Amino acid sequence: MNEDPLEFVDPETTQDEILIATYRALSKYGYAELTISKIGDEFDKSPSLIYHHYEDKEALIFDCLEFMLEHFEASLVETTIEDPNEALINFLEVGMCLGPDEPDQLIRTLTQLRARASHNDFYEHFSRSDRVFQDHLEMIISEGIEEGKFQDCDPEQVATMLFTTLTGILYRRTTSDIEGGIAPLRTELTHYLESRLGINSEVEIDSNKGFYTK
Repeated sequence: MNEDPLEFVDPETTQDEILIATYRALSKYGYAELTISKIGDEFDKSPSLIYHHYEDKEALIFDCLEFMLEHFEASLVETTIEDPNEALINFLEVGMCLGPDEPDQLIRTLTQLRARASHNDFYEHFSRSDRVFQDHLEMIISEGIEEGKFQDCDPEQVATMLFTTLTGILYRRTTSDIEGGIAPLRTELTHYLESRLGINSEVEIDSNKGFYTK
C-alpha cells in the first residue's frame, strides 16, 4: 500500500481524472483536511467540473476507493506468482505495512474511513476490499503449497487468520503507540508462519528491517 496503486493508470474520462486527483489529495492531506479546493489543486482541469460530477466529499471519496480497488483487482488478474515466498513477503511488508517504515498518510486515512464503516456506505466497500486482499493472500499460500515451498495446510483458514491479525496490527499502528514497537509482532508472526507454512528455511526476520528471503 505504500506503493502508488494508480501510478500507471491512464484516465479514460474526466471522472477518472477527478478520482485520481482525489487519491493524490487524500495521500497528502488525509480525510479530515481534504477539501474540494485541495482536490482541485491536483486536477488539471477546472475545479468546477468536480462539482458537476459530485455534490459532496463523501460520495467522491467513496468512488475514489472503489476506483482504487477496481484497478488493484485488475492488476491481480495480470499478476503471475513466480515466487510464493517473495509474494508473501511483499504482501506483509508492502500490502500490510509490516516493514520498518511508518504507515503513510493514505494508510492512516483508510484506517480512519474503516473506523466509520460500521454506520455508512463504506461498510460494503471495506467488506469487498477485505475479500479481495484475503483471497489474494489465500492464492499465494495455495501456490506455495503446490510448488512445495510451503507445507500443507488449509489456505483459506491460514489466510483468514493472517489477514485478520494483520488488519488489527495495522489499525493499532495508525491509531496508537504500540509499546515495544513493531519488531515483537513481526517475530511472533514469523513463528506462526514457521508452524503453519514451514517457511523457516526460506525466510528470516530482522527486528529492524523486517522480513526477507535468505
